[in-house]
Amino acid sequence: MMTSNIATKPNRVLAYIELMRFHRPVGIWLLLWPTLWSLWLAAGKTPSAYWIILFTLGATLMRAAGCVINDIWDYRYDKYVARTHRRPLASGVLKPWQAWLTFVLLCSLGLCLWWQLPALAKIIGVFALLFSMLYPLCKRFFPCPQLILGVSWYLGMIMAYATILGYIPMLAWLVYAAAVVWTLAYDTQYALADLDDDMQLNLHSSARLFGKYAVGCVILLQLLFTGLMWFIGFCYHLAIYYDIALIMSLICFIYQYQLMKKKQYLSAFTHNQWVGLIIFLGVAISIPK
Repeated sequence: MMTSNIATKPNRVLAYIELMRFHRPVGIWLLLWPTLWSLWLAAGKTPSAYWIILFTLGATLMRAAGCVINDIWDYRYDKYVARTHRRPLASGVLKPWQAWLTFVLLCSLGLCLWWQLPALAKIIGVFALLFSMLYPLCKRFFPCPQLILGVSWYLGMIMAYATILGYIPMLAWLVYAAAVVWTLAYDTQYALADLDDDMQLNLHSSARLFGKYAVGCVILLQLLFTGLMWFIGFCYHLAIYYDIALIMSLICFIYQYQLMKKKQYLSAFTHNQWVGLIIFLGVAISIPK
């Protein structure tokens, strides 16, 4: 009996890790890099280590919480999808109450970070949490839930501006809008991998909305994102290193197109973490001294 209990403990630990997707950190990077763009742009220099650490921890916790609430709403669907049927809730390894407890714990830890923020950032943080909880449900009735994901996913960028400046300049909303456009592009790649299952289960996605033009729409969104980011760099008077970073990101998008032609949609999606990193380095190096 003791041997059996000990043997099951690592599996249970792994199940919680999988529930929070810590074994697949790409989502953390996709959330973190734009948040760091905003911190650097708002500060006009390297921000304090305190805010860098706080927003990094916040992105990590909230991405994990978002994954948990997503599985809570979707586990009845996930069990019928080839890519997700082994997730802890869908497979029955964890129970819904355990997932809810995990979600509450993550939000409680996030609350400790939220409490350190100024009032305006706190208000935005509340909306970010509410939108994040709403997003998974949007797949049932909203034709483009990826838009809701982008809106909720990157409110942390607005929180960064509110924290550093104490107000939200117009340019902050442009940076935020660019990140939302980027989300539509990369999460459409993700949705293309699940297209057949979503159609069978009658779940909405941008891949279903765009139909046979989905890959072309991804390309147009990537070009729009790059154009917006170039204009942002122009407004902030960023150095030439930033333009080089945008050229490198375009090369990444060309590579992703090659992956999409081979129907390697998840690989194309995952590759976006490098786009975020490249642009972050471009911003950090090019901030006027």
